[in-house]
Amino acid sequence: MPGMEPIDALQRAVNERGLEWVFEQPELVESLLLDYCQGRKPEIHFLVGALKEQIPQRLLSAQMQAQKEAAAGQARAQLQTNLGMLPEKASWTVRAWLQVLGSGKKAPPGPVDPPKKPDDIVEDRAHALMKEFFGKGASIEQVAGLLAERGLLARQQAAGDAKHYWDGLSAEQQQAIRETRRKANPFTWQQAAMAGLGILAAIFFLYLFCVKVVPVAWFFARMAWTRAASGDYLGALIIVVVFAGLLYGLYRAAKSL
Repeated sequence: MPGMEPIDALQRAVNERGLEWVFEQPELVESLLLDYCQGRKPEIHFLVGALKEQIPQRLLSAQMQAQKEAAAGQARAQLQTNLGMLPEKASWTVRAWLQVLGSGKKAPPGPVDPPKKPDDIVEDRAHALMKEFFGKGASIEQVAGLLAERGLLARQQAAGDAKHYWDGLSAEQQQAIRETRRKANPFTWQQAAMAGLGILAAIFFLYLFCVKVVPVAWFFARMAWTRAASGDYLGALIIVVVFAGLLYGLYRAAKSL
């Protein structure tokens, strides 16, 4: 017997097992669809992905027409943001679920997409990588840099796409990414203590420079000027060389610390 179309297979699963079972068992639903369709198809991934995002439950809960339209729009945006779907794929998935739930327009029975163009493949890959990188707590600049390094997008376009993706996330999602970034790069008490010691060391060396080095430098400069003014240029030169040697010795000592 030839394999079924994914929408027909999903409708059969709903008829045989019931909506409640379908809502609660997305992994088993995926297995059923693979069996009914006799192979993996992209549409199965879209339908099950929406199920895991609880899209059908929210579509079913909408009662008024305005509520249904709003729920469908939110569902499309959620699929694009969370699963990296292209707009036409997200629209197809929402219409397919509306058909199965008995409250929407009939979805196209044929393949979801025409043959992909190279630009579409690059866009799919970029969306998937942005979702992955942001999920690991990367910043907009880091995501843009990674996309550019992998040769998917030019640097300027990568920066714009990464910012557009970030702006499309909800406040809760953005906060979760910031929390992931904070946990991945914690500022520990040890780091704080080291930073404090570094500041104290800088202040100490600045104090030494102002209290010790500057007066000594002024002393040598005055001696050299006095010798030069009296016509003892050799003596002035010797004083300058001695002072330069002292500075070089201090530099080597500080560098060895």
